[in-house]
Amino acid sequence: MPQKLAHLNPPLWQQPLNFGEIIEDFEILLNINEYQPMEGYWALELRYKPDNQLIYLLTFGKLADALLIAVVQGPNFDGSKELVKQLTKSCHGLRPAYLMVEVMKMLTGILGYQRLFGIPQKYQNKSRLVQSKRYVVDYDAIFAESGGQLADYWQLPLQSSRNLDDIPSKKRSMYRKRYAMLDEFAERMAQILAQQDT
Repeated sequence: MPQKLAHLNPPLWQQPLNFGEIIEDFEILLNINEYQPMEGYWALELRYKPDNQLIYLLTFGKLADALLIAVVQGPNFDGSKELVKQLTKSCHGLRPAYLMVEVMKMLTGILGYQRLFGIPQKYQNKSRLVQSKRYVVDYDAIFAESGGQLADYWQLPLQSSRNLDDIPSKKRSMYRKRYAMLDEFAERMAQILAQQDT
């Protein structure tokens, strides 16, 4: 178990750790994986705060001296496509599945790990993929677009390239806002976890 997670008070099995809102009305929590326990012990949850509704889920586990993303799962209800569009716009063009991976990158570093991996599409649980007919995640696309390099697993960089010169000028303002959102949330996550150590 990551050392910083071993000392949470109360422990995650009693109460999730709430990192607060990433955007208005949508918060991210760290929890025990209660949904797919064979696919990672912990979970990052993106919830719609007014209804406490789970919108996105990312599960992960520990792999030697690294962390491993097992599942990234999106909404599967009427109106979910429209919700994803709304979230993408509110997150300055960052689609929710990619947001979850970016938050996981930040959490990995905050927990003191140097490496983060993702499970390739071909190793994903086939029964879950078949069950999720209405929302199919392309893991290889997500990890590749998140800067990953494929070997046995996808190896994901903890820091993504942020060279604004590589971005079309008309999109730079959007990217600045996106980076500011992520940086602010990373700082808050670090502060909340640091408070748990005191």
